[in-house]
Amino acid sequence: MLTPACFDGTRVVYESPCADEQKDGDETDVDCGGAVCARCGPGRRCNDPTDCGSLVCSDGTCGPLSCSNGVRDGAESDIDCGGGCFRRCGAAKNCDRDADCWNNDCASGTCSAVCLADTVRVADSVCVDRTEVAVSAYAAWLASSPDTSRQSAACVLNTSFAPKRNGAGGCTIREFDPDAAGSLPVRCVDPCDALAYCDAIGKVLCGAIAGGANDVTSLDDASQSVFFAACTSGAYRLPYGDNYVAGACNVASTGPLPVDDNATCAAGPILNLVGNVAEWQAARTASRAFIGVARGGSFASASETICRSDSSAVVTSLREANASTGFRCCSPGGAQNQGRR
Repeated sequence: MLTPACFDGTRVVYESPCADEQKDGDETDVDCGGAVCARCGPGRRCNDPTDCGSLVCSDGTCGPLSCSNGVRDGAESDIDCGGGCFRRCGAAKNCDRDADCWNNDCASGTCSAVCLADTVRVADSVCVDRTEVAVSAYAAWLASSPDTSRQSAACVLNTSFAPKRNGAGGCTIREFDPDAAGSLPVRCVDPCDALAYCDAIGKVLCGAIAGGANDVTSLDDASQSVFFAACTSGAYRLPYGDNYVAGACNVASTGPLPVDDNATCAAGPILNLVGNVAEWQAARTASRAFIGVARGGSFASASETICRSDSSAVVTSLREANASTGFRCCSPGGAQNQGRR
């Protein structure tokens, strides 16, 4: 029970109409909403989003605080990121502390665009991970129990982020063994799994240089595609130059190498853009906002696999997962939307 400000002999008089335990004035629920009182919590009545702490008013009821509702609420430092959210904020987004940002660098209230250690700047606006995502890193993320309900609209049917182990696509328990294979690239994950992992660490699944998914008509355009720009350095057929060198990249072999191995297959510091495992990229078509495209070939590919998509890209369904495809993450300059709700 609230403490009254005074008792005038006949009635209790409260200091504020927002503390009288009644719905009065322009309040939308008891002591909340309207132009004067505090915003209402989840489940309380509302007339407008501004009546709600979550800034979500649906069918006259305030919605819950959420990290995927398209508004800044709760402890978020920017829309659906930072604070208590599973997702970190990208470059140029608002932040309150370093931990709010994709690169742990909150400068004067804004996440910087400084590339993280073990990432490489490509095309002046994108930071590309130097290596493919390892089993150990993916396992650590799975151990945090990521919420599958916070996926992009294209991935609503994806109910588990665990790598496939049912034998389909060559996927068994051996491909995902953090103890025995922690340094190897994670495999047997589908494009939605890859998208969610990168999003959770404040990055994106590599796609278009401008951010978001790469149009399938420009997969081999170094001014449009992050993968092609990184793999070719904008000019070459292979990560290391134009002329094929037998054994330089891990192709036509029996399995992948550790993600930090094979310096002979490098585009500058970036390893294994050809071979080892093919890499899921975020792509789109005229009718679909997000599809998966596997780039770069894998250990199982032909000897002379090159960067171009005509020999290495396979457009697939979002449920596709196999033992020869993994992924790496990117950090485009602030563009974080790949078909999110």
